[in-house]
Amino acid sequence: MLHHTWIQQRGDIEALRPQWEELVEHSPTNTIFQSLDWHLAWLEAFNAQYQPVFLTTWYNDSLVALAPFVHSEQRIFGRTLQTYSLAGSANYASDYADILYRDTHTLSSLLDYALTRPPWKCLELRNIPSTSPTIQAFNNHFSNWNHSWWDTTLRIDTPARIIGDTKADQKIIKKQLFKRKLKALQKQGTVAFTLHEDKDEILNLLPHLFELHQKRWNNTATPSQFNDPKQKDFYTRFISHLLPSGSIHCSTLTLDGQPIALHLGFRDAKKFYWYKPIFDTAYSEYSPGMLLFKELFQVMIEDGCKEFDFTVGQESYKYQFANTIRTNSTVRATTDPLLAHIFRIKDGLRQFLKSTS
Repeated sequence: MLHHTWIQQRGDIEALRPQWEELVEHSPTNTIFQSLDWHLAWLEAFNAQYQPVFLTTWYNDSLVALAPFVHSEQRIFGRTLQTYSLAGSANYASDYADILYRDTHTLSSLLDYALTRPPWKCLELRNIPSTSPTIQAFNNHFSNWNHSWWDTTLRIDTPARIIGDTKADQKIIKKQLFKRKLKALQKQGTVAFTLHEDKDEILNLLPHLFELHQKRWNNTATPSQFNDPKQKDFYTRFISHLLPSGSIHCSTLTLDGQPIALHLGFRDAKKFYWYKPIFDTAYSEYSPGMLLFKELFQVMIEDGCKEFDFTVGQESYKYQFANTIRTNSTVRATTDPLLAHIFRIKDGLRQFLKSTS
């Protein structure tokens, strides 16, 4: 018989490790962002804002489903409401998030429990792959839901390149644009591409990444996330947590030994995750970020990687090199009558504008 338990203490979460790792292997979404170590690093860095309320489903002593919920107080239309999100994607750190489960039966049981007795006023679960059975399961459960408002239609692209078409892949590497930019940059000094595997070496590169990111974004409409010390702390923590597993992938493009482009991402047996790229805007005319991408793409081909995942984001260059476009969905719901009324008005206005455009 299935039964459900809420877990709120970090030590109790960490004690789930053997069963967590087994459950991830059975789950439809199985990326670095579903690992326990990723969740622990995130919880450690953002514990002041987000508190864990993990919902677990058990069959006797076996963990068969787990929703890594966190709760926070969010200001929505001038009101402070308790909001449940998925750890990691609550502040967009995780490019892929999901509930973990052994099969759709155990997922259904967990959702029955979570939606029949909602302890939250708002539910906002970002970055669930749209192809995950989780989305359809929510739709099925919401269709009979007796609460106020729900929606699963909000989506964002996650471009990727499936590697394997040798001719097409080599065409990217041999682009004349890359050759011209590299030749021009080499006139400024010695250019080198380096992969970094040593923990201290990677940690020592973080200040460069933070500084370049702030330089790139602080005078735009979307200032750098690294203005927040907690974000810097999170990066230090997830490197320390994940490096022993071999998942961390760090690389630089340097000019006379000085980093002018960096990338911090992840690699598993078959897939490379393009997670945090940055370049020095002083060298924008040479496209150092694209030169770094070219080198990384070539390394992935040579290493037998099957997919180069550009992850969340709609930057134009991703569509230029991607050959498949997937999407992530956001599950949103509220039990608050006033907020539900506002959302229904917004939905109606959006539909009206769509019908008249």
